[in-house]
Amino acid sequence: MQKHQVLNGCLTDVKQMLNQNSIEENSIEENSIENSSSNNIYDPKVEKIQEIMIETINTTNINNIMECCDYLDKMPFELIEYALRKTARISNPSWQYTVSILESYLYKGFKTVEEAKADDLNYKTKKQPKEETQEEKNKRKIKELEEAIANDNW
Repeated sequence: MQKHQVLNGCLTDVKQMLNQNSIEENSIEENSIENSSSNNIYDPKVEKIQEIMIETINTTNINNIMECCDYLDKMPFELIEYALRKTARISNPSWQYTVSILESYLYKGFKTVEEAKADDLNYKTKKQPKEETQEEKNKRKIKELEEAIANDNW
């Protein structure tokens, strides 16, 4: 129940901050129309990002939430969510770690979660040492014996 109260309080704070920003922008440019989805306080994706950030990296930092929402203009919501959930799997999840993931996705030009998952899989397979087959083991042992005989280490 307490987590729900924190989430509601955070969402209220973010909405107020976004609303205040909207009022300030409107007073500066009265005739402009905002098209950015990340500044729309009624955008369900923005609210979902706020919930996921609290759930995954346990942050209610409004600046981090707003910065995360800015990524909506650069990549699909699902890719942002994937990065946040990926961050949650590390021992000390942080917004900065998520930023590094999101910036990597931008650099690599990822547009889908599938591309990110394929990249993760590629990284994991490169990282893991290849298991030696029985034939490779036999060849290695023969070579070691030949070298030992040639060097009189027999």
